[in-house]
Amino acid sequence: MNAPAIVFGTAAARLNKAAAGSALDINNLAAGRAAILRQKTLDGLPISVGNAMKLLVGPSLELPARQLTVSVSAT
Repeated sequence: MNAPAIVFGTAAARLNKAAAGSALDINNLAAGRAAILRQKTLDGLPISVGNAMKLLVGPSLELPARQLTVSVSAT
């Protein structure tokens, strides 16, 4: 079992940093979201992120990021 991640510390300590070269796809997005939701405060309580999560990407990944995070419906 992994040690609980803490909010304050390095990304490695928080266990929420993707491996170098990870593709931006639905599986890695889900893994990243799960890693963030597993984080705890210094008191050991779950952090509250709600719907405030943001996916930050560079310009070359904007379209794939939008495809993963924005629902589009035909009118």
